[in-house]
Amino acid sequence: MPLEPSVGIRQTLLSACKLHKDLEIGREVGEVLLRLDCDNPVNHVMMSNLYVEVGEWKEYERVRRLMKVKGLKKEAGCSWIEIDKVMHYFYGGDDKQPLTNRIHNVLKEMERMMKEEMGFAYDVRFALHDVEEESKEETLRFHNEKLAIGLGLVCGGLENESLVRVFKNLRVCGDCHEFIKGLSKLLKKVFLVRDANKFHRFEDGLLRLKFYKVSLAVGEDPEASVLFIMFLKLWQPWWTSLGVNNHFCFFSKHCPHLCFLTTID
Repeated sequence: MPLEPSVGIRQTLLSACKLHKDLEIGREVGEVLLRLDCDNPVNHVMMSNLYVEVGEWKEYERVRRLMKVKGLKKEAGCSWIEIDKVMHYFYGGDDKQPLTNRIHNVLKEMERMMKEEMGFAYDVRFALHDVEEESKEETLRFHNEKLAIGLGLVCGGLENESLVRVFKNLRVCGDCHEFIKGLSKLLKKVFLVRDANKFHRFEDGLLRLKFYKVSLAVGEDPEASVLFIMFLKLWQPWWTSLGVNNHFCFFSKHCPHLCFLTTID
């Protein structure tokens, strides 16, 4: 790389290790992250998630205990959706929304239809709890991004809206990712989801477009942000014409510390 890997770049590598279940490299990257950015709870959470992915529950508990000793707390996951110019916020298992019962019912109905038509099943690996399978499924059923989508469907999304937009402050979990893909095929709708790192466009059961936000090795740079926006607008028609599994990395000549990675699936 033409630059020293930042914490963000190392976190991306650790996330890739989780995806490919590479414990050896992931452990090495995680140890570096914990040295460089030891008080960041995100690094501890990513390490513990890697251990869950490979079934190392004792290591998972060790990292979680370390977080408690350091007094670190994971940021609570939150998703939100705009309905009639009003923002509605959801947390995992949230039941404060007046339409909670209708949201749960529509999500259960979507789940039933997806199981019948596509063989959909929850991926209990993403429950991240060493409990019974049934309890894991119940936890996954009401993740906050699903609740936000459920409200969108209850408030006219089933009949009228062709595009449903949802936002999340953390990364979208793998199970919700697959659920939204299936939902886009079932309902013939487009779901645009923006999480902490990426924008996802789900359409006809596929992830049509996914791209990462800017990763800056040396802080935030207004010039880099302007160049990034210009780059997006210039190449957007080219992106949409691409097929499957196209990857490229963009380095700005004017801002060498700007690194941008995009994936079109």
